[in-house]
Amino acid sequence: MARIYGARTASRAYRDHARQRRRAILRGGLKWALYAAAACLLCVIEGTSFAYRGASVTASPCLLPAWVCAVAMYEGYIGGAWFGIGVGLLSSAAGGDPVYVLPPVFMAYGLAVGLLGTRFLKKGFFIYAGYETAVCAVHGLLLLAIALICAMASGTPVSAVWPLLWDGAISDFVPSVLLSLLLYLPLSVIRRITAERNDPTDSIRLRA
Repeated sequence: MARIYGARTASRAYRDHARQRRRAILRGGLKWALYAAAACLLCVIEGTSFAYRGASVTASPCLLPAWVCAVAMYEGYIGGAWFGIGVGLLSSAAGGDPVYVLPPVFMAYGLAVGLLGTRFLKKGFFIYAGYETAVCAVHGLLLLAIALICAMASGTPVSAVWPLLWDGAISDFVPSVLLSLLLYLPLSVIRRITAERNDPTDSIRLRA
């Protein structure tokens, strides 16, 4: 009887482990699907409401870098880097960027924030606010530098375009930072939906 009971217990434990693993895989797939869906929605918003025009000029405002930052803060540097590459490809394709500058840039954002979130700083709204402010500033300066390089390559005098580009970068920074703060809400909702929940039947089995 002891052997039979032990075999049944082992078989039940194996089935429970397999079921928990399947649930974890489904939760992970759902989580990344929601992350990607949110990125597509933000790309559409940037392409319509904000007149997003790619990496050659400044955008007003930029939300995708902050979303990469938000995901990387909780998913680590590996997930953040790969997600940044995907979002960068999406953003470049939507903006008609033939150079595809954004994938490595977004990958760097995800990698940096993922490393900081994993090894140094705790996670939370105020930490995210610091991350996204820094990322928005870096991204704005990067787009400004790219725009100046494109102006120089086309033969346009830098003195003619520099004031316009600089004013545009400054005026885009504040809306980008403020609107990006709102992205913490969908991030929290996605993480709550895909969070691991205790199965009430587990406690019943333990009592039995």
